[in-house]
Amino acid sequence: MELNKIIKDGLDEECFKELSTKARLGTGSFGTVYEAISKTGERMALKVMLLNDEKAIKDAISEIKIMKKVNNILCSNFIKLIGASIVTGKYLRVSEDRKKEKEEANVPKLALLLSKGGKELEYFLVKTKEELISIIIQVAATMTMGEQMVELEHRDAHVSNILIENTEEEEIEFVITGKKYAVKTMNIMIKIIDFGKSRLRNGNEILFCNDWQIESNESNENGEPRELHYEIYPRMNEITGGNWKDYFPKTNVLWLEYLIEILTRYNSDLSTSEFCATEAFPRTKKKQTDEDNRKERERKEIAEKFYAAIKKCNTAGEFFTKLTASKYFNSFFKRF
Repeated sequence: MELNKIIKDGLDEECFKELSTKARLGTGSFGTVYEAISKTGERMALKVMLLNDEKAIKDAISEIKIMKKVNNILCSNFIKLIGASIVTGKYLRVSEDRKKEKEEANVPKLALLLSKGGKELEYFLVKTKEELISIIIQVAATMTMGEQMVELEHRDAHVSNILIENTEEEEIEFVITGKKYAVKTMNIMIKIIDFGKSRLRNGNEILFCNDWQIESNESNENGEPRELHYEIYPRMNEITGGNWKDYFPKTNVLWLEYLIEILTRYNSDLSTSEFCATEAFPRTKKKQTDEDNRKERERKEIAEKFYAAIKKCNTAGEFFTKLTASKYFNSFFKRF
């Protein structure tokens, strides 16, 4: 079985021994993620996926191959794959429905042990403009590292696939086009996760997801606002022409534009975003204070500067280069 062979090739299965699981961190089409603690006390994440058909097995093979390659990128902002194992029996429930527990017990599962990455950006309260700027710069720098090392397109970099953790490090170093940069963290560090839809080059082999279903972005029955990330998938499809194998780094730019709009709440026309907000900042009050208005003007200014830099960019690398040359963002960088 190809999946078994890939797991045994350079991945640790022993790391699952004496591993205790804690809270469920999230559930989605990807499976379920639990918090896990090793016998040494290290906190990690345990991702469990059902291997219930050929498509699931094929997706698992692709994701492991991509994550093994991402492990080799010299960038601490990508989540790392520590170990993998195929498990059977009553292990950890994947579905949120408890009634399916017995049914799942008869289905093999893939367990992936990952480095811990913090809280989803979707639920992270951005407290200052400096934090907001640092988050976007860190994501741009991380995507740039992926582009230059393995032609990586993440293709699904929404706010649930970007994690935020506190750090004592004041700066993070990136080596981009042979130059070393230190980016101010504001004591928060981003981690990019979930490479199930990603594309990269592994030597002469191209690893990519070819099973795309462009999801609908219609409002739900409760009339809740549309979510911005559903707008990005059809735009990627236009760029690739449905050819998901070839390299189209412009898709990274689309996700960076998405991130700017999500975090500032302003679109590229500097109009207020019509899409569903995250917990990035407090909800708009009926009666705005002077401080609320000041912060709103601040976000609009940040949006304007980021959109000016990303305009006409075709890669995350081009965007990062423009940011390093910008007087507005200059204080966030140190060059060596």
